[in-house]
Amino acid sequence: MNILSVDRITKTIGDKELFKEISFGLNEGEKSGLIGVNGSGKTTLFRIIAGLDEPDSGLVVRARALSISFLPQIPEFEGDFSVNHYIKTDRARAILHELGVENREVKISELSVGMQKKTALANILSEESNLLILDEPTNHLDIGSILWLQNHLQKSPGALLLVTHDRYFLENITDTIYELERNELRKYEGSYSTYLEKKALREEIEMQAEKKAARLYRSELEWLRRQPKARGTKQKARIDRADELADRDRPEMKDKFSFATSGRRLGNKILEVKNLGKSYAEKKLFSNFNHAFKQREHTGIVGPNGSGKSTFLNILTGRLEPDTGSVIAGVNTHFGYFDQTSAELDNEMHVLDYVRKNGGEIVETADGSKIEAWQMLEYFHFKGRMQHTKIARLSGGEKRRLYLVLILMSNPNFLILDEPTNDLDIATLSLLEDFLFHFGGCILVSSHDRYFLDRVADSLLVLDGNGKIEFFTGNCSEYLESLETLKSQNRKSRSAPGEGRKELPMIAEKTAPEIGELRKIKFTNKEKQEFQVLEIEIPALEKEKLELEEFLASPAADHREISRKGARLAEVTNLIDTKFARWNELSDRI
Repeated sequence: MNILSVDRITKTIGDKELFKEISFGLNEGEKSGLIGVNGSGKTTLFRIIAGLDEPDSGLVVRARALSISFLPQIPEFEGDFSVNHYIKTDRARAILHELGVENREVKISELSVGMQKKTALANILSEESNLLILDEPTNHLDIGSILWLQNHLQKSPGALLLVTHDRYFLENITDTIYELERNELRKYEGSYSTYLEKKALREEIEMQAEKKAARLYRSELEWLRRQPKARGTKQKARIDRADELADRDRPEMKDKFSFATSGRRLGNKILEVKNLGKSYAEKKLFSNFNHAFKQREHTGIVGPNGSGKSTFLNILTGRLEPDTGSVIAGVNTHFGYFDQTSAELDNEMHVLDYVRKNGGEIVETADGSKIEAWQMLEYFHFKGRMQHTKIARLSGGEKRRLYLVLILMSNPNFLILDEPTNDLDIATLSLLEDFLFHFGGCILVSSHDRYFLDRVADSLLVLDGNGKIEFFTGNCSEYLESLETLKSQNRKSRSAPGEGRKELPMIAEKTAPEIGELRKIKFTNKEKQEFQVLEIEIPALEKEKLELEEFLASPAADHREISRKGARLAEVTNLIDTKFARWNELSDRI
């Protein structure tokens, strides 16, 4: 059954046409992903579908039974209250518990961006809707939370519209891919990998057709040059055909130049970290960490939200001072730090001028050729007049892309990337991955994107959220597989109590459900009875809470009774929270 129809809608912002007369439909239970470069109009399209914006022309027809829940890329919270103030349902509280958010008395403004995202997600996922619209839901989430969300969406019976740069996420959830490209919307049935195959085939067909049209155009021009000046009917037809060929819509050609930049030569000493430690208030982020970076070391950093990944990177680059220990960089080590803010961009400058002034005119490649600033910008999708646009007019994702070009043009030999996938589109990430693959220096990248980490890092630094940093040899998928293997071994070891268990650095402990509990203890008879009682008590308490709220909303209520019922409401609310937490703990063992 069709629940949504988009019929020939067009949208222009300023002088930029985002999409023109695009149409598609969505059926019950359909799970679709939307991809496209930054600035192509993905977020605008989602806002139009959700009813938060209007198209310039065309129609969006929503079924009468359609109920939409929309998660924007950057969640907004009115006022500055505690997490509990924003939580709408008990189901949302249970989801927060699953996502590792236990302290709900803290103000929303005091939370990290990742924790704020989890709070917004909990509300959206708990709503009774049959269409979820999620704009970059994995941004700022740790890997464990992404895995939990992936599993939740796979099981959800409702329809889904999703924008994400996380390719494993797309592959495992969606059954249809839509792509916004050059003002048009194309549909590809199947998973993300199927989309890649179909798109490659379509582009090959288009390129063959373009070559044929180019040959015909040259032939027509040659014929016209040989003809006398008289304009007969036949000649006019040939001229018209030549004009049509000249004005044809050409497929975008793929730029080709080597991304293996020469880089500055690294010395024998690159970067040494000795007895490094840092704490904030009562929370110890890490302590006694030692590491010496080697030539061409490509390492990823993983860990739960709030475990100190950005703090660690800021200490390495001298932006923060450690509490203990030291960081010693080699004399030839030149950092390129792609941080999360892009704060140093000058909005009043034009794109090309800014890169030339701050990144340089030319970067030399490994084979001795040179890449000019305008070429690097073109490669990263700043085509033509976009290079002469003021930075202030760029979208958030386009600014991040520009900041990346700036960093690469500075020709560093030690690249540090802090969550580079948060605001970059898939096309840009693919280009960045190619660059990093050929990069001859060191790379240290903090990311929650499993696909990106698998492509660029062959080792990991794992922050457990409780003061430890462990080194793991292997990529992200191998690390997650190792945790699954450890879980299996631990289950077996319970049948042989005398045997020791193998230890492996964990992404997190109870503070965030990164991979799930490593050990699941079976129910005792007493706990089984407790679980059954909770399944009766919780609905009864929720019913009582609803009745109390209805009574307190009545204007005719006696003030003494209001006081008594209000006290009981607070008591019931606390009981529900406590019993839900216990119910979740026990349900994890099922």
